[in-house]
Amino acid sequence: MSLLKEDKRVNQISKYKEKAKEFIKDLNNKSLKDCLGIPKKLERNESVKKGWIHGKCVFKSGSGDRITEKRICKCFYYRNRCRKNSMCQKDNCKIRFFKKEYKLNNCDVLDYEIPINYVTSKIGEFDLLIKYGNDSYAVEVKPPNSKETILRMILEILTYDFCNCYNEDCPDDYNHNKERAIIKNNKADDNDKMKSGIYYELGIAFFQGFKQYHQFEEHKKNQDVIIKILKKYKISVFIISKDEDKNGYTIEKQDLC
Repeated sequence: MSLLKEDKRVNQISKYKEKAKEFIKDLNNKSLKDCLGIPKKLERNESVKKGWIHGKCVFKSGSGDRITEKRICKCFYYRNRCRKNSMCQKDNCKIRFFKKEYKLNNCDVLDYEIPINYVTSKIGEFDLLIKYGNDSYAVEVKPPNSKETILRMILEILTYDFCNCYNEDCPDDYNHNKERAIIKNNKADDNDKMKSGIYYELGIAFFQGFKQYHQFEEHKKNQDVIIKILKKYKISVFIISKDEDKNGYTIEKQDLC
């Protein structure tokens, strides 16, 4: 079973709760790797080994007004981390949402689109790495009006983390807490501590008032199988909301109880 590949089935609200129950049930008989549908062969990611540099953000007026996941992550990163040699063209950029700047006012956004240690052609990247309170989180982000479900977000962050923590000697085992489960940062970053790697927790983030927000409120109220999966794998939930006073957004960690 590969729920992550079955986008249409997972995204249907009438079926995805059944898929979540199926996922939990299968974990009793299969490894997490099999349940996620991760390919048997994974290759070392050379960009992690050698380091990487993000391309310049060249959004221009007239190039489209669709607020994508990638665009949000770039804006959250560049508009929170002001460096002299920033690749962001924010002075000329017109990106807004709810007439607000795309910036997070209450946490440090350490990086975006972070490559993971082991990959195949089907494996993506961590969307954001944020410092929230005393901890760092690798976070899967969905834009407003995204039709994807919370289950989909969970499967994505678990897949990426499994591949980041992959052990060639024990390919079916998953242990997020091992010391090697760290994220290497990009070459352009000016934080020496991060160049040697950083410990991180897992998280998913979505915007207040949209589909995933309403799903989460229902799951939390019922304490159903989705909440059980989040707790089982220690995946934190963050809600992004408008910050009227600071012309941007705040991101708040939620209590799952």
